[in-house]
Amino acid sequence: MKKITISCIIAVLLLALVSCSSQKEAKSVAWSGEVKKFNIRAFQFGYEPDTIEVNLGDKVVINAHTSDVPHGLALPDFGVNMKLTGEDSVRAEFIADKAGEFEWYCSIPCGRGHGSMRGKLIVRDVENEN
Repeated sequence: MKKITISCIIAVLLLALVSCSSQKEAKSVAWSGEVKKFNIRAFQFGYEPDTIEVNLGDKVVINAHTSDVPHGLALPDFGVNMKLTGEDSVRAEFIADKAGEFEWYCSIPCGRGHGSMRGKLIVRDVENEN
């Protein structure tokens, strides 16, 4: 009897938790037809360029390489985690399906300045800016 009561209480609490939780409605963003390409060079301890801008719905193509030691370029908001281990470029592609400012960072320890290796992707929602 005690197990049934505890199970019922847990079930009611879970149901209440699920029904009260605020869920964001996923906004589907279609590809705008625009392709924005960027060549990014990683070096101790930065990126060139360190800021890139696109519009919401653009297809973003990043070709990145390192000019010295192994580096990474991680942009988790868009599922990107590039391993840059040589002069050859590594390519990542994604649709900029959310607006805002998103930080990328070096995902491979590369020395004392590793923590300062940051960059920024700015995705503008031009339809809703005005």
